Amino acid sequence: MRWSKLPAELRLEVLEYLARVTYYHRKRKTLAKYATVSPEWQIFFEGHTMRSIEVKQSEIDTFRFIFRTKRRRRCLRNIGLVLELELHDTTSLWYPEGATRNHTFGEMWLLASQPTVLPMLVSEAVKRNKIFARTAQALFCELSPWRKSHVWHTGINLEIIAKSKSFWQKEACKLQPSTDPVVFGTQTFSKSEQEQILEAAKADFRSSIGLYFKSAAPKMPQVKVITSLSILRKSVRHFDPRALARLMGYLPSLKTFVWEMRPRGHRNIEHELQEQLSTAIKDWPSGLNDVQISQPTPFDNYLTLSPSLAMLSANLADRAQCLSCLSLRHCTDAVEFFKPGIRRFPNMKYLTLRSKQLVVDELPSSGHYLLGLTAKAVSCMPKLRNLTLFNMHGDHIGLLTYEISDNMLTLKLRCSWPFEIREGTIGLLRDSLKRGRSESLRWGSKLLLAERVKAHIASALYRNKLSVERH
Repeated sequence: MRWSKLPAELRLEVLEYLARVTYYHRKRKTLAKYATVSPEWQIFFEGHTMRSIEVKQSEIDTFRFIFRTKRRRRCLRNIGLVLELELHDTTSLWYPEGATRNHTFGEMWLLASQPTVLPMLVSEAVKRNKIFARTAQALFCELSPWRKSHVWHTGINLEIIAKSKSFWQKEACKLQPSTDPVVFGTQTFSKSEQEQILEAAKADFRSSIGLYFKSAAPKMPQVKVITSLSILRKSVRHFDPRALARLMGYLPSLKTFVWEMRPRGHRNIEHELQEQLSTAIKDWPSGLNDVQISQPTPFDNYLTLSPSLAMLSANLADRAQCLSCLSLRHCTDAVEFFKPGIRRFPNMKYLTLRSKQLVVDELPSSGHYLLGLTAKAVSCMPKLRNLTLFNMHGDHIGLLTYEISDNMLTLKLRCSWPFEIREGTIGLLRDSLKRGRSESLRWGSKLLLAERVKAHIASALYRNKLSVERH
């Protein structure tokens, strides 16, 4: 029987089967070939092949040609804006070819130990900033005429992608620390020091991508169809938080911001990042509703609380008063975030915090100051559905979860260190958490091995992610 003679329902079922099988085998190019069979197949498969695309500045003309057909715009859900940084990295031109292993370690040590960016790298930073600004400007000029009625009903996610490694990141991947000391001038580096130097190089030292350079940054048009901005782990470079805040200013419909930060190579650089992020938060658009920031960090000593972290946590808490979803898997000063009597969170529904402090006190202490602060803060969140508070410091792994489901409030504590929650404390928690609520409260606490608590944390974070996506 000819294709045109088949019932419409059967034809659709065949096409959906082809799409599922092709995606299962990850042969996306085959889907594009199917689109050339007939106009019917073209319309169907464009809905799959054009859901997510990556575009570079050099491909903007092609992007314009493809999406001049408005039907295709409605298929588009994610744009990956790829920065072509590798075309402008000129470090290899001045770095001596065939440099010895010791010389390379020495150069990396010099770059890692400097409190500011060296003059030789300033020009590289300017080039990176220009690439980011001009690439974003080129895309925004194409998207600015688009209307919300042209695109997917929830809008488009813009993902910024910087997946090309810098010269020093590539060099660090070639080297391995050895038990033999490395000698550079009067400096001698042991194996542990070599590891630290390589980690700093893999983190690209103090380099970050911004929108600022000597001349004025190009002005960009407003884009109303972008509702989500993300930088995911596939990006191997750092971004200046202030540049991202400035970019958000051109996205009046922005509701969601997801940033999977890369770890920094030195504690001082991390403090600098915290200060920059504290400043940038104040410039986030008022319509932002969902913020998710995560960062794997090697600096997990819970005893070292810095003023920059306290400032960042306070500014995040101020901003959280307007949010419905906040996930901070970046270390925060939870005591500062939940500071009593200052803030109200009337719209908060889902809250995840990675705490620099322990979620409960370790014996012999039993004051549990943070636990009490958290309970009082929850009483100021009338719409809260889920709260996850956790810490990960060596073998001290703790998790506190608060959930509402089936007319039941559930508060669970899982820790890897010995603790004691007295009946009086539990009574105070019940009074705080049930304030203004009709649901009954169920409480449970367990002392578990660190690996078991980590598994509980992973499970809680995954459930939270699904809940936020449904939200």
